Amino acid sequence: MHNVNISKISRLRINSEGDGVSTLIGCMGCPLRYAYCFNPFTWDGSVEPKKYSIDELYEEVKLDNLYFLATGGGLSFRWW
Repeated sequence: MHNVNISKISRLRINSEGDGVSTLIGCMGCPLRYAYCFNPFTWDGSVEPKKYSIDELYEEVKLDNLYFLATGGGLSFRWW
């Protein structure tokens, strides 16, 4: 089973990732290293990621579905 390295799960984001309430899942491992990256702190190893299996990650965020249904929001993933 594959694990996903997560730096942060940010909940109850209102109209910041589109319409409604959203949950942002920050995944570590982006190889691009572009100049205007919002999260260069994830490059140097100073942030210890939390490892989730796909099923564990689903269990973690499925509680937010009520907000998504009520407001038209959803999940956003970013690779850092």
